[in-house]
Amino acid sequence: MLDEGLDLLVGLLGGKPVTHRGVHYRAEGVALRPAPVQSPRVPVWVGGSTQAKAVLRRAARADGIVPYKLTDTEGWSDFTPDEVAELVAALPARRADGQAFDVALGGRRRRPDERAERAYLAQVTQAGATWWLEYVPAADPAAMRAAVLRGPLR
Repeated sequence: MLDEGLDLLVGLLGGKPVTHRGVHYRAEGVALRPAPVQSPRVPVWVGGSTQAKAVLRRAARADGIVPYKLTDTEGWSDFTPDEVAELVAALPARRADGQAFDVALGGRRRRPDERAERAYLAQVTQAGATWWLEYVPAADPAAMRAAVLRGPLR
């Protein structure tokens, strides 16, 4: 269902009418309006555990990946620079619009030691990561305000 849904989503994001008759979904001349400004469409990033081969297969057909890995002790874990390099090597270098394939890491709070955080981000960037996503609790307006005021690591 997810593979077919992604195909349908990609078609709809193209801005033109889509007719799709699949196993799970049907669309008859459906178009999203207004059409996206980005061309050929809005980028699609696939998220999921890199331990599942289907996630890598789906991501390779998309524009990027938001990977995570599960551990027995912590539930999730940061990617090492070597793991990022392996992931980048397993995915396309370019996406449909000719831009670099995106590898978006993160999903946790920023480390309190900004120097250590900058060093880690420099290493994973060198290995091929293109985005860092910081977790900011939406249910805590003060924490969200502080994160916005703090701004990105420079």
